[in-house]
Amino acid sequence: MIKIKEDNSFSLHFPVQNAMLLFIIIFLLRVIEVFVLRLDELWGEVFLTKFLGFLLIVAYLLLVKRKVQDIGYHANYLFPSLSIAIIIMAISLSFSYLAEWFYLVQRGFQPSLIIAPLSNALDSEYALRGGFLFGLWLIFGNTVNSLMEEGLFRGVMVTHFRMRLSFWKTNFIQAFLFGIWHIIWPLKAYLLEQMSIQEAIFASIGYIFSSGIIALVLGYLFLKTGNLWAPWLAHTINNTILNLVHTVTSEGYNPGFMVRMGVLPFIALLTLLLVKWMARYYQLPALKRWDG
Repeated sequence: MIKIKEDNSFSLHFPVQNAMLLFIIIFLLRVIEVFVLRLDELWGEVFLTKFLGFLLIVAYLLLVKRKVQDIGYHANYLFPSLSIAIIIMAISLSFSYLAEWFYLVQRGFQPSLIIAPLSNALDSEYALRGGFLFGLWLIFGNTVNSLMEEGLFRGVMVTHFRMRLSFWKTNFIQAFLFGIWHIIWPLKAYLLEQMSIQEAIFASIGYIFSSGIIALVLGYLFLKTGNLWAPWLAHTINNTILNLVHTVTSEGYNPGFMVRMGVLPFIALLTLLLVKWMARYYQLPALKRWDG
C-alpha cells in the first residue's frame, strides 16, 4: 500500500491541473521528436521522449516533495502484483495471435510465426528491421518507454485524478488520454503519404479505442494492486512481444496485424474480472488516495 503523509504541496491543491500540464509538456516533446527531429526514423524508437519524459516526471515529483515510490514504483506486494500482470498478458496475447492465425488460415494462407526484431509501424513495409543487437535495443526501448508512460498515465495521472474524481472517472480519463497519445502515428503516416486522410482518421479512431482499452486495463491493474510495477511489466511484455513475434505469409510480415490488434483489447478487457479476483485472492490493498 502506498503510504503518504499529507502536506501543503500544491500536488494536493491542484492535482488534475498538475497532471494535465505534465502530460502536455511531455506530449509536446514527443511531437518535436517525431515531426521535427524525426529520430524514430533513425533509431526505430522515440527514445528521447521516453528518457527525458521520465526525467521530467522525476523532476516534478521532486518539485512537489514526492518520490517515485509515491506513484507506485515500490516493492510492496511485488510478487503477486507481477504474477497478475504476467497472467493477463499471456492470456490476452495468446488469444489475439490465435485469432490472427485463424483469420489468415480462413483466407487460404499458411501462416508461420517467427521471431525477428521489427520496429512498430502502421505498415510493416516501413518498419525498421535488424538483428540481435537491434532486438536488444527494442527491448531496452520498451523497458524505458513503459517506465515513462506508466509513470505518467498511471503513476501521476491516476494518483492525481483520484484526489478529485471517482475510481472509474479516473480510469476512463487517463485511458482516453493514453489513446490520444498514440494518434501521432496515423498523423505522421498521413504526412509521409503512407496513408490517405480517410485511412489516417480511421486509424486514429482505432488507436484511441484500442490503446484506450489497454490503458483502462493497466489503470485498473494499478488501482487494484497499488503497485505500478504490475502495469509496467504488462506494458513491457505487450510491446516487446509485438516487436519480436510476427506472423509471416506469402504477403509478407503481419498481414493479419489489424485482426490481432482488434482482438487484443477485447480479451484484455475480459481479464479485468481475473484482476479483480486475483487481487482479492492475494489480499492486495487498493491504491491509497494521496489525500485520504
